[in-house]
Amino acid sequence: MTRETNPSESIIVGLPLEKHCSSPNIKLALSQSLKARRQKVMTQVELAEKIYSSQPRVAKAENGDASVSIELLIRAMLATGATLQEIGKVIAEAG
Repeated sequence: MTRETNPSESIIVGLPLEKHCSSPNIKLALSQSLKARRQKVMTQVELAEKIYSSQPRVAKAENGDASVSIELLIRAMLATGATLQEIGKVIAEAG
């Protein structure tokens, strides 16, 4: 017997998040949370280096650009020190 996972569990078990978290509100909430966390611990350039991306892409992620994937937002959040539980809470509150 299987059960559906909620979005925060999807992060933990590695399921494709886009299928579970398609709400623009979730992306926006992750973007806002990412920006607030990142500003406390590193620059956009430092974060970009940590996640093997570019500074302009990090800026887009922080500003809620629709082209940024949820996976990138979550990778960036993890790189700032966010826990899976904290990310799950942001998703749950936005969904």
